[in-house]
Amino acid sequence: MRSARNRSPDHAINPRQESIHCQVRGDFSGFSGGIWIESAERIQAEPVLLARQLEKDEFMSEAHSLRDASVQDLQLELLRRTRFNALDGERVYSSLLRHRHLWLAALLDRPGVPNYASPSLLLTAGLIKLRDLPDNLWNADTLFVLTPTARAVGQLAKIAGEEDWGGEVQIHSDQEDIDSALGSGRQGFGLLSVWRD
Repeated sequence: MRSARNRSPDHAINPRQESIHCQVRGDFSGFSGGIWIESAERIQAEPVLLARQLEKDEFMSEAHSLRDASVQDLQLELLRRTRFNALDGERVYSSLLRHRHLWLAALLDRPGVPNYASPSLLLTAGLIKLRDLPDNLWNADTLFVLTPTARAVGQLAKIAGEEDWGGEVQIHSDQEDIDSALGSGRQGFGLLSVWRD
């Protein structure tokens, strides 16, 4: 296959198709035609022909949508991708969006546990999520949902049962505990957690 540079002027090139011929030599990394080329130390390869059909507008809009996503959007996407034991992340994600007026923030997490017998700066199992990231796994077992009021948390707990959020639903009612955990006070927030074994 001839490279684009050797094509005759009468050879029509589809502007939405990119054929990128790259030869990796030396210690090089860079961005070429929408594809990140790693250094030769990481890619042990002969000259490679990378042929892709890229919808440039779509590529850029996807890149921008991730870049512009709110932190809450990212957390919801982690939830949506999770399917483990009783948790169907897609179902819980959809349910949360249907009842968006009832909550302020949602986070799928796995809080570590203090080891009082042998105190440490690191909580037991507190870094399981970090350990499993190379496997593309968000290993979390508890959904926390912050609501604007105690009344809203009660409504959301009922919905969690009716729409099967797949876990043990708990309404946290001790306002002092909630304030302490949030690092704030006298806000009147409600807090719901759903734990999955």
